[in-house]
Amino acid sequence: MENIRKNNRNKKEANLKTRFGSASNPNRIDNEKEKEYLKRLKCPYVKNGETKIFYNQYKNAPGKELDGSFWSPRSSSRFAFEAYSWLAKEEFCKDIEVEYKLPKIHDGRGKENDRIMPPTMDVILRTKSDIWFIESKFLEFVDVKDNFNRLSESYFKENRNGLLLNRYHENQKISDGIPKMIESIASYLSRTKGSFEDYFEPKQEITHLIGIALWLQSNPSVLSDIKLGKMKLNFFNVVYDFGEEDNDTAAEFRRFFIKTAQETFWDMFEIELNYKIKYSQEFIDELLSLAENKRETKSFASNVTVLQQLEQFD
Repeated sequence: MENIRKNNRNKKEANLKTRFGSASNPNRIDNEKEKEYLKRLKCPYVKNGETKIFYNQYKNAPGKELDGSFWSPRSSSRFAFEAYSWLAKEEFCKDIEVEYKLPKIHDGRGKENDRIMPPTMDVILRTKSDIWFIESKFLEFVDVKDNFNRLSESYFKENRNGLLLNRYHENQKISDGIPKMIESIASYLSRTKGSFEDYFEPKQEITHLIGIALWLQSNPSVLSDIKLGKMKLNFFNVVYDFGEEDNDTAAEFRRFFIKTAQETFWDMFEIELNYKIKYSQEFIDELLSLAENKRETKSFASNVTVLQQLEQFD
């Protein structure tokens, strides 16, 4: 099963390199395509009375996507740009940013530390009634247990370098809830026999959840609106649909992980976290249904439709 899923991604990657890789370097799209993207990325848009530029958001993010990976034929960040950037021109979308930096934990003394990297969300969207934190997946595939074990102990263990309460911005509920969640996930994985692979990266999901929790603490008006039912909090792991049979072990782990995270957010904030795995093709169609021109909506700074632009990834 895992070999089939991995082979699907390998075939897709090879196909993308053949179709869109430059003649001199199949791991990078051709120069003309790059120039076209740079022009579009630097096109400004206005949200909440503020002029924003996608290029700056990518350039200032810790991942430095524009220094390399964005230009790969298999780039998940470029896929996310095509999938969501068009929303910048839609009235129902009140705000959108890519490579959105969420708050990070402090060091053990409760201080900012440049060595601690902030969790970065691929896309953040806001409408009148919803906020979406979106992690976009394309060809990613990891050993789940190995990925989880790469999580730093500073997220869930107290040591001589400081207290968890200090790390979690002096918020007792978060400093209690997150480590408990991580320990539950660790216990589940320890009871799972053997290794298994999946697109779902628990280390990344955990740091994103921590970032969302700390973001809510620093945005009390949004948290209040969520509690009052005026705003819905969504965290979507949006993955490309290969039309393949799922791995039962991976699927069960995802369900446990999501349920544990939802329970943790209720314990910390008494709010519902709409946390889901969504197929990108399905989710993009849902968003396009809200657009003025529906499936004929043009991609950002382009005369080509969103769906036509996304065909390069098929």
